Amino acid sequence: MTELLNNLTHPLVAPVILALLAGALGYIFSRFSPLVCKILALLGGGIVLERGIWLARNGVGAFHWTWLNLNDSIALSVDLHTTTLGLVVMIGSAGFALLTTVYSFRALAGTYWQAKHYVYLIWTLAGACIVALAGN
Repeated sequence: MTELLNNLTHPLVAPVILALLAGALGYIFSRFSPLVCKILALLGGGIVLERGIWLARNGVGAFHWTWLNLNDSIALSVDLHTTTLGLVVMIGSAGFALLTTVYSFRALAGTYWQAKHYVYLIWTLAGACIVALAGN
C-alpha cells in the first residue's frame, strides 16, 4: 500500500492523478452544481500549470512502475519522464485549458452541457499530461 501511495504522489504522476480526480468530482457534481464544475476546472488547470512549471524548474528524473508482470517477455508498465517539448506541451495545454474555462463562463452560461464541458475539459487536460510526460 505504501508503494502505491508513493507511486501516486510522484511528481510526474501527481498532475495526471489530480486532474483525473478533479474530473471525477466534477462529473459527480455536474448534475446539480455547474459552479462546482467551474471551480474544479480552474483548480485542475491551475494545478497542472503549477506542476508543469515546477517540473521545468526542478527537473525530476524518470518514473517507472511495472504494475503487471505476466511473464519474462510481457509486462504492463508505466514509464514517464520529462522532455523539453513535453513540458512545453504540458504548460501550454494547462494554459489553454484555463483560457477555455474562463472564456466559457459566459459563452456556456445556462446551456445543458455547461457542467459536462468542464469535466471533459479536465479529462482532456489529464490526457494531454500523459502524452506530454510519455517522452516519445
